[in-house]
Amino acid sequence: MDIEKYDFIEKYDFTLDESDNKISYFFNSIGIKGTIKKSVIFETKNGFVYQMGLGDFDPITQKTDFKVMSNNGDMKKVIATTMKIAMDFMQKHSNDVVGFSGNEIRKTTFYQRIITNNLDYLLQYFEIHGVFSLNEMEIFNPEKQYLGFFFKNKKQ
Repeated sequence: MDIEKYDFIEKYDFTLDESDNKISYFFNSIGIKGTIKKSVIFETKNGFVYQMGLGDFDPITQKTDFKVMSNNGDMKKVIATTMKIAMDFMQKHSNDVVGFSGNEIRKTTFYQRIITNNLDYLLQYFEIHGVFSLNEMEIFNPEKQYLGFFFKNKKQ
């Protein structure tokens, strides 16, 4: 699958819900399988490093399934919406750090390709680090393979 640059303009509208240590954004993916409620969740254990996750929200259980692959035919719009949500979060939490990875290697590789192909745009706003292990990371290098990523606002 060829990943092109995203314009991050064509996105879905989203809503925000905040609790003590979890911040949830919601939007509807509209595609070939109908409307699927998505959630982007930011959770923290220490108050300044947040783990970001994207998944399908189940209105019955009120839980997010992070392992599901919706394949609703609107991937570009879902990714653009997720990036806009991350930017909204980072604007509201300007001193915090956001980390994320896929729950399997192919998702992490997919996220890395999105970062790589949109690096010029993303570096206008964020410092991006690639993670090799719990104790090893570096400034993002598109030539290397990572297990996860950290985003931090650039100092203005």
